[in-house]
Amino acid sequence: ALTGTSEGSILVWKDTQIRQTVRAHQGPVFSLWLNVERGLLASGGQDGLIKIWDSEMKSIRVINIESQLSSTFLSSTFDMEVRSVCWNGPRILLGLGGDVIVDLVESTGEASVIVSGHKSGDVWCVAPSPVSSTSAASVGSDGWLRLWDSRSRRPSNSFNLRKGCARCVC
Repeated sequence: ALTGTSEGSILVWKDTQIRQTVRAHQGPVFSLWLNVERGLLASGGQDGLIKIWDSEMKSIRVINIESQLSSTFLSSTFDMEVRSVCWNGPRILLGLGGDVIVDLVESTGEASVIVSGHKSGDVWCVAPSPVSSTSAASVGSDGWLRLWDSRSRRPSNSFNLRKGCARCVC
């Protein structure tokens, strides 16, 4: 059995005893996923890193998700903590802090956002654009105004309102 700790370590268990402690992440380890086909482990942490481990618990690859997404608005407006990892075949799905799901190609490190929206809480209001049939705006409990592109189903821009919860938009 393997356990991720709040201090950033992975504990390797045999029966009821810890056999190995591996320093894995700066901050908590939020997710572990064993790719049975490849015999490799993926870990995700608060530090925004995905680490790939061999069967001896040696780190063989480190992927910084923020650097993979730096060309988008996400790196500055979303929490890059890796909260969830799911690895099947050549792709790793990542759940980031808030509500972002990323598709990562393990061999290249190439990442793309599948779904994104408001970070937390409720969406309070959505309003269509008066000038574009493919645009809309939304606000919510997270204090962000999001401008949406319906063709890509992703935010085209985001603004932190810095006043807490927003309740309406027009």
